[in-house]
Amino acid sequence: MKWVRPKTAAYALISSLLICGPPDNTLGGAQPDSVQRPPLVPLAYIRSLLVMPPALALPPDAPIPPRPVAPDKLGLAAWEKQRIGRQQLDLLRTQSVRVLGNTLQQRLSLLPGIALVPGIMVNPTGDLFKNGSLTSDAAIQLGQAAAEAHADAVLLVSVSRFGTRTGIERLIWLQVKTLLIPADGSPIRGPYYSTGFAGTLRKLMGKGNMKTDSDLVTEAIAKTTRELVHTLDTGEEMPFARSCRVAVLPASIPAAVEKQIDGSRGGVSLSTDSLSRISDVLFQPELGPVAERVDDDLVKNAMEGQPMEVGAVFAGTTSTAERALRTIAQSLKVEYLFVSRIADIDYSEREIGARDGGIPRKGVERHVEIEAHGALIRASDLHILWIDRVRGSTVARTEYVRHQPRIRRDDQCIADAARAAYGFLRYGLEEYKRRFER
Repeated sequence: MKWVRPKTAAYALISSLLICGPPDNTLGGAQPDSVQRPPLVPLAYIRSLLVMPPALALPPDAPIPPRPVAPDKLGLAAWEKQRIGRQQLDLLRTQSVRVLGNTLQQRLSLLPGIALVPGIMVNPTGDLFKNGSLTSDAAIQLGQAAAEAHADAVLLVSVSRFGTRTGIERLIWLQVKTLLIPADGSPIRGPYYSTGFAGTLRKLMGKGNMKTDSDLVTEAIAKTTRELVHTLDTGEEMPFARSCRVAVLPASIPAAVEKQIDGSRGGVSLSTDSLSRISDVLFQPELGPVAERVDDDLVKNAMEGQPMEVGAVFAGTTSTAERALRTIAQSLKVEYLFVSRIADIDYSEREIGARDGGIPRKGVERHVEIEAHGALIRASDLHILWIDRVRGSTVARTEYVRHQPRIRRDDQCIADAARAAYGFLRYGLEEYKRRFER
C-alpha cells in the first residue's frame, strides 16, 4: 500500500506563506516588477528524507586524439601523459561521488527534525539525467519510491562540474547540483547549487605536493557539503555557487587629500592621481571556480558616460547610482556587481628623532589612515547582499642609509594604506561567504 501525504488547501496555504529571504536592502526601496518572490525553504514540511546515492552528471570530455605513430617519440610521450591524466581524473571523479555520499549523510543527520530513511536502494529504469537535467520519468519514479518508503521527499545530489588545476598551486574543485523531489507530487524544489575547492603547494624538498589529491577531494567536498546543507535548511544560497558573470567596478577615489603637518597652520593639498591609476586592481575578491570575472577594460568601457554617486550605494538613498548600475549590469550581462570607494583619507606628518648610526638626526613620521567601503550587489534587483566599512593605515619613518635620509613618498604611503584597507575588505567578504557554511 502506497502512503502519500494528504495535500489539503490549508497545507498549500501554509507552504505558500513559508517564504525565506534577506530583508529589503534594495537601492531605492522598491523592487522592479521582474523580481521574483524568494523561493520556499527547501526542507519546509520535510521531516523524513530519502537520500539517493550521488551521481555524476558531467558534460562529456573531449576525446583523446588517436595514438601517434611509433617514430614520433615526443608525440607519443605527450599522448601517454594525456591518457594517464584522463585516467587519474576519472578516478578522482569516482572518489568524489563516494566521499560526497558519506559526508552528506553525516551532515544531514545533524539537522534537527530531519529523519533519514535508511536501507532503501532505488534503481529507476532508464537514465536519471539527460543533458545534465533530470528526466521526467526518473522524477516520477523517485517520487513514488519516496512515498513507498514513507519519506516526505527524495534528495537527489549530482556532481555537475569537476575540475583540476596544476601550476604553482594544485587545485581541485567541484560543483554540486541538488534537487528535492516531494513524495506528494508537488513541484520539484531546486535546483540548488554549491561549490567547493581546495588547494595545496608543492613540496619544498622532493617531488609532489604537500597534500595528496585524495585529501584535496575530501576538503573540497566537506566545504560544498556545508554550503549545501545550509542552503537546504535556510534557503540561502552562496552567491557564486552557480555559473555567473561578475563585474568589479573600479574604486571611487577622492580627487585630492589634505596633508596635515605638525606645527603648521594649514595643510598641503596632494593629488591622488597615482592612487586612481590602480583603482581597478585595489579590490581583488575571491570568486570561486565557477564564477567568471569580466575584464576590467570592458567594465571601464561600460562605465563611460554613466555618472554614478557611489556614496549613495552605502547611504541607501535613491540617486543616479540605481540607473547607472542597471545600465552597466545590462551592458556587461552580469549577475553581480562589486562597488567600492575610499571614503576618507587622514594624512598627518610630524617631526621625530632618527639615528644615523650612533648619531642623532632629525626625521619625520608620516601616518596615513584610509576608510574604505565595499558592497556586493545582485544585478537582477540591485539588492545589496554584502556591505562593509573598514579602515587601514600605514606609518613611514625616516631611516638613514649611508648617511642619507630615506622615507616613502607621499603617494607610496597613500597607496600602502589603501592596499591595507582593501585587504580588510577582502577579509570581510570571506567572512560573509563563511556564513553559508554554518
